Amino acid sequence: MSAVELHDAFLWDCDDCGRENIVRCIPVINPDLELSEELIEQIRADLGMQSWEAVGADIASQALVRIPYEVACKHCEATFDAIPPGGFMEE
Repeated sequence: MSAVELHDAFLWDCDDCGRENIVRCIPVINPDLELSEELIEQIRADLGMQSWEAVGADIASQALVRIPYEVACKHCEATFDAIPPGGFMEE
């Protein structure tokens, strides 16, 4: 059996036509990324890591993704503001 690579994505339903849409996540891959201790602890919690496990750029890229500000339905082309999971919005 062959293997395929899985990619993170957001699933959303169009409020106009009701059909399902998928938007792929763009991982934040930056080896020079400065992570605060608070962010490191949040990444560990999100990924189910132990407190002694190191969080480097490779691990951080699993937890940190760019989220689109706006999405468009691929079926009816209606556009919507995107609200990240959990409702967190950057100022």
